[in-house]
Amino acid sequence: MLNQFQCTAAEFNAAAYNDVDSIVLFLCKECAAAIDKLELPEAAAKAAMAYTAQHDDIYDAGSVTTLVLPQGEGLLTLLLADCGEGKDCKTNNFRKSAGAAARALHKAKAQKAVLAAPILLNAERSKNLQALVEGLYLGAYTFNRFKSEAKQAPLCEATVLSAVPEAAEIINAA
Repeated sequence: MLNQFQCTAAEFNAAAYNDVDSIVLFLCKECAAAIDKLELPEAAAKAAMAYTAQHDDIYDAGSVTTLVLPQGEGLLTLLLADCGEGKDCKTNNFRKSAGAAARALHKAKAQKAVLAAPILLNAERSKNLQALVEGLYLGAYTFNRFKSEAKQAPLCEATVLSAVPEAAEIINAA
């Protein structure tokens, strides 16, 4: 655990999204077409595809769009973390977007989140996975040493979905 995030690795499957209050999708413009391959809950997949189809200008690395969807008797926070487009879709942009997503998750008081990116369907993208987790931990840092009433965000259990074979080791190293 670091900066109120506990990250674990899991493979892409529909069961990974059960009982979560937040889903973070890391998207570059070219990866947005693969949203349907992430096995998202139906409402989240439809909302993400509709939003990306209507908003072609959302791929500024480090920006996060928050969508709130009904889920059962509660709400699901869907965060679209933008990682750039074309040549700008680099590992550092994943780090930057993950930092912004960490701040958005803390702001939403998320306790159980799933992080997914179409690029992580590729088992060769270990550098993107590492950058994502590093950015999440770094972006969640807050300096509270001199605050008299420091407010700490709740612990967020974040499951990072990936097809990278050594994902657990990469997450621990990050």
